Amino acid sequence: MATTSGEWSDSESFVAVLEDDGRALKQVGKIGNLRRGEDIYAVRYIADKAYVVTFRQTDPLYVIDLSDPTDPTTEGELKITGYSAYLHPVGENLLLGVGREATTTGRVTGAKVSLFDVSDPADPRTLDTLVLEGGSSEVEWDARAFLWWAPEELAVVPMSNWDNGFNGAVALIVSTDDADPKITMRTRISHDIDQESDEDIWGYDWDKQITRSMIINDDLWTLSRSYLQANDLETLDRRAWLDIPGG
Repeated sequence: MATTSGEWSDSESFVAVLEDDGRALKQVGKIGNLRRGEDIYAVRYIADKAYVVTFRQTDPLYVIDLSDPTDPTTEGELKITGYSAYLHPVGENLLLGVGREATTTGRVTGAKVSLFDVSDPADPRTLDTLVLEGGSSEVEWDARAFLWWAPEELAVVPMSNWDNGFNGAVALIVSTDDADPKITMRTRISHDIDQESDEDIWGYDWDKQITRSMIINDDLWTLSRSYLQANDLETLDRRAWLDIPGG
C-alpha cells in the first residue's frame, strides 16, 4: 500500500507491506521518507517492484524493491520536471507515464507522456517524452480512460486543451524497439462531427470529451456524452458514429 500522510508542508510518502493473518491486515514491512513535502501521484506494482511517483515541484520516479516483504528498499530514483499521474507497462522493462509537464517551481504547463526504461532498477531512465502545451488528460484521475493496444503499439489518451479548444483524444505510437524507443503523435480523434477536418477544432464542448476507448475487430471505438464513434484502426479515419440522445 502506497500513501501520503501529514500536512502538505511536511508530508511523508511511504510504501507499507501488509499480510493477511486471517482476521486482519498486519503490517510486516515499510519504507518511508519518499521525498518529504511531496504527495504521491502514481503507483504501479509489477512483479516484486513498486514504481512510485511523487510531486510538488519536480517528479521523482522511485523504484521500490519488494522482494523481501519485511524489508522493502529503494533501488533507484529518477528526478524530472512535471509528474506522471498514471503508469502503464508497454513492454518488457518499459513504462508509459501520463501526466503533466511543469516548470522547476512546479507550475504545470501542459500534458506530458513519458516513456521510461526501468531495466536497471538502480538507474531508471527517460527514453522519450511528448509534451502537449496547455493540455490535460482525464487519465490523470481515471485510469479506465487510457487504452493500450499492444499489437499496434497504440496508446489512446483523452486530451483537452483550453488554449486551442480541442477536446477529444490523441492516438500515439509508442515504439518499444530497443534500437529506437520513442513516442510519436499519430493523429487527433474528435467527436466534433460537424467539423470537416480534425486539424483545427475550436469551441470547447464538455459533452464531446472522450472518456473511453476500445478496440473491436478492425475499429477503434471512442465514447463521449454526445457520441459513440468508430475509427478505422488502420487509417484512424472516422468511419461511423451514433448520436447519444440526451448526451
